Amino acid sequence: MAKYLKPLKMFEEGLKTQYEGTIFLGLNFGNKFASMAISDECYTYALAFCNRLRDEKMLDNLVLEVQYCVKEIGLEGIIIANNYPVASPVNIHNFMDDLCKKGKFESLKYTCWKDNLTSKAIEDYCEQYRFLFRGMTFPMPLSQEDLIDASSAAHMLQTNLDFCNTLVRREIVSDAESEDYE
Repeated sequence: MAKYLKPLKMFEEGLKTQYEGTIFLGLNFGNKFASMAISDECYTYALAFCNRLRDEKMLDNLVLEVQYCVKEIGLEGIIIANNYPVASPVNIHNFMDDLCKKGKFESLKYTCWKDNLTSKAIEDYCEQYRFLFRGMTFPMPLSQEDLIDASSAAHMLQTNLDFCNTLVRREIVSDAESEDYE
């Protein structure tokens, strides 16, 4: 079953893991796509992983992607954006229960992340990577909004990693400074 943890708690558990090479999976539901991103093994940066259309096959497709991450990459947990402004919002806790049942995941950790995604911030993010899409053809025409949908998980996961890394470093520095005075 899915186990909900607060964002910093899940990050700290990831740092203490016994297994080498585990990653976090970021998941964001847009109007057309469910976008996914993965972290590096040190939890410092996020990379776009894949996009799946939000249709009747979405849950099946996401189960396959999560199974791949569990078996092949070493999934530590899933970070889901919970306030992305979409036409049909997703109940995250119900979604995670459905994902675990359908994929037969025994223990899958997840957290919710309020990504204060502004259109200007994500447009800047998309602009940084626009060169990657030059000369490529897509099976369907993609608008600026579609590109934002498709890259939102990477942006959300990166903000989560940056935030948690900053807090963890502050705690380490504070602990080290207090030891110097003792």
